[in-house]
Amino acid sequence: MKILLLVLLLGVSPDREIINLTNKVVELKRELSQTQQNLLKMKKVERVITFYTNSGTFKHWGLLAEYIELWFTVADKYKYLAGREGNINMSDYMVALIHAESNGIADIVVKEKDGTYSYGITQINVKCIKEIETELNKLCPELRWRDIRTDIEKNIAGRFLWVHHRRERGWSWAMPDTSNGWKLYAQLKSVN
Repeated sequence: MKILLLVLLLGVSPDREIINLTNKVVELKRELSQTQQNLLKMKKVERVITFYTNSGTFKHWGLLAEYIELWFTVADKYKYLAGREGNINMSDYMVALIHAESNGIADIVVKEKDGTYSYGITQINVKCIKEIETELNKLCPELRWRDIRTDIEKNIAGRFLWVHHRRERGWSWAMPDTSNGWKLYAQLKSVN
């Protein structure tokens, strides 16, 4: 009887209160999950900083924590373009690949052994850059007016698409063997 009187006075049904509480719990769980993801990302950023610092190149390459955090943020945003993740954490893979290919220099251009050029933070080769950019412009119209050769976000998204194409064709998409990329990847994978 007291509950019924309270319900009538407040004008809220008990079902509505339960729904509101449930919504609050769901929102808190989402916020907790987001906080945990951000904490993990920050731990990984610290691991990359330590990796570069131990090799004596953190200051040499002019890197900043915020810049490295951007690599992870963009990788998380576009890793879906690579397709299934499988056993490899594609965000960690991309950050390790950035290390292997460019040490984070966004506007780098490298002349390859075959005389072609590779561009950007992930080093997309001129042989496939047009195909990737055309498809990327359709899939991610927000990137349409950016230059894939120098824009960090578009270059990373493009490299994920490159991985997808290589997987579809049964070709290798591994990072260069001559680098410490896999060493960095292993260190990132161990962060929890």
